[in-house]
Amino acid sequence: MNRKEDYKSISKDLISNETLETELLKLINLVDSNKNNMSEKFERNVIDPFAFILESAIFQKQTHEDWKSSELSRQIQKTFTNALGEFHQNILCSLDGCSRPDEGVDFICEEKKIVAEIKNKHNTINASSKAGVFDEIKIELSKSVRKDYKGYLVTIIPRNNKNYETQLMTTAKQGSTWYRKPDENIMTINGEKFFEKITGKKHMVKSLYNRIPGILLNIDKEKYKNVSAIKLDKHFNYYLLKAL
Repeated sequence: MNRKEDYKSISKDLISNETLETELLKLINLVDSNKNNMSEKFERNVIDPFAFILESAIFQKQTHEDWKSSELSRQIQKTFTNALGEFHQNILCSLDGCSRPDEGVDFICEEKKIVAEIKNKHNTINASSKAGVFDEIKIELSKSVRKDYKGYLVTIIPRNNKNYETQLMTTAKQGSTWYRKPDENIMTINGEKFFEKITGKKHMVKSLYNRIPGILLNIDKEKYKNVSAIKLDKHFNYYLLKAL
């Protein structure tokens, strides 16, 4: 199975269009709100004139507005990345038998006896963040109600498209502040493998990806009309299969 159309139906029975649309709207509204605020406050911080002229020239920005739009996109990137992480977390927590706790770990599935911390992409995780995740999961697993539970660090977009499920190693340097002795109940896993563990279905993340264009068009057909062209581009599926 490698054609984008083959994946679409896999997740529909478990994650409705309404749920997917709700979570996409949360992401869109948060990013739009922050972008508007940044635009209003754009010149409150001193603008680097060298960045303006050189970026405009090197990246062939035709107008000041082209450059400003690019700069705002750069500034909003952290907000967008965080919002994307929230999106994935909320989708996982929407699955039957799963929930998002008010505090502590990101995800709990009582039926499967699993707790998890959810991260969007591998390059946002270093030894420090791994240690923080390890400690958070360790605290959760120490609770009396978590007997026989396992904890996972879930990376939705891993380093490559190979499934894995291994013990979480924070760092190999035992003298490091971030070293934690590996625990057989604290694991690290990629997103596709974790969805499969929870739902019993493969290719769930690919399925969600392929449903997004249709949901965006349903939200606002005019605003997101470029999605139709993006979907037809060869890179629509190329990046998906490289990552997942």
